Amino acid sequence: MADTLLSNLVKLGDMPVEQQAEFWDAILYSAEHQSEMNNFVNKKAIDANKTSITYFRTILPVIDKSSDRYKNGLIEGVTPAPEKMEIMELTADLIQNGWFYGFTDKALQHSYHDLTKVAKDSLANTMRSYNDEKIADTYFSSLNVADGIDITTYEGLLKLKGYLFTARAQTINGNYILMAPLEVLDLLLAKYSDRLTHTTEKNALIQGELGELAGFRLVPSRLQAFHTSDNKLRYLAFGKNTRGEYPVTIAAYKLNENGQIIVKGLGELGNGDALNQRGSIGLKIDGEAFIMSDDSCAIHGVIDAARVYNEYDYDNKTSNKVRTSVSGVGFTANASYIELEVGKTFTLAVTSADGTDITTTATIAVDNTAIATYATKVVTAVKAGMTMLTIKSGDVTTYIPVKVTPKTPTAVTPATETIGS
Repeated sequence: MADTLLSNLVKLGDMPVEQQAEFWDAILYSAEHQSEMNNFVNKKAIDANKTSITYFRTILPVIDKSSDRYKNGLIEGVTPAPEKMEIMELTADLIQNGWFYGFTDKALQHSYHDLTKVAKDSLANTMRSYNDEKIADTYFSSLNVADGIDITTYEGLLKLKGYLFTARAQTINGNYILMAPLEVLDLLLAKYSDRLTHTTEKNALIQGELGELAGFRLVPSRLQAFHTSDNKLRYLAFGKNTRGEYPVTIAAYKLNENGQIIVKGLGELGNGDALNQRGSIGLKIDGEAFIMSDDSCAIHGVIDAARVYNEYDYDNKTSNKVRTSVSGVGFTANASYIELEVGKTFTLAVTSADGTDITTTATIAVDNTAIATYATKVVTAVKAGMTMLTIKSGDVTTYIPVKVTPKTPTAVTPATETIGS
């Protein structure tokens, strides 16, 4: 019955304006969501009659290198004491969830698109978004929190990699995974483009990865889990454990088939619909558990968002975001990106639309004077780092990224020695 009702197609333009708006509100949510986290979890099927799952986390022992047994091995005829297996037993409840769209007989009769297909696509995307957020939240439940590591520096990345290595995390195809908002990874891309190697074409196309740097695959995320309410940006680094498993596991009754589409045709919603005016289409997830199964291989931390945006290099080497809603029109500068060695200078020239030199009348300043300074048309590099040159004239503001690199050592020619007299 439902399939027959939902196959009636009439032009959407015949609907009253208010019903068109209501219908399109649902359609807008059907934009495709590409899963970000689904490839970084283990999947475990469980029996249909269970409402929770109990699992075990094995803790690797520390070898006592000072013991006689370590130094000399077994003693003939003497049975050593048994080893102790340290195991944590944890339980996770399986939860149900679901979403649905309601529709009226009017919306159904006047729908230009097949309402069933639109709603199914939208609900499938909702489920993928839900799973992504739940997986990310589970990763962030790891007890390993990185304090004082600045992952926007190469040194910070190496330190982060060292923590994972010490925790015996295994690399994934030669690298650990580093996930963070695009702004953070673009800042790395701008700073260290000469050290970054491109990721495989497959990963770039399917997962949107930016490349590989300092032993990490850089994977940008748009998930809410990577943003905090106090203006912080979160990052997540992880590898696999010694059994080749990801730190997080999804347990479900039916892997990859755990969502059920439920269609209720007009009049099928029960006694509250005496005139067959309403129906619905929904998606129900019948039992999932998200488990942090081995947090020794995952570490996370936060970065101040304001600092990232302040340092963000907006030139054409990034995948680009616009820093200001007002572009630099009405005047031009003789550079869109400045790169200097420590101690070097650059002479700035700003020209109005009619060709007048306004360098001395425009308001020009450097965001971070510890990196570079500006005075009377001259930008001077102070120490290695990134900052931004702000130019304002009237109501128009533009920004020029300034990158300062370490000073190149001066080559020393050894003195020539004369042999003999």
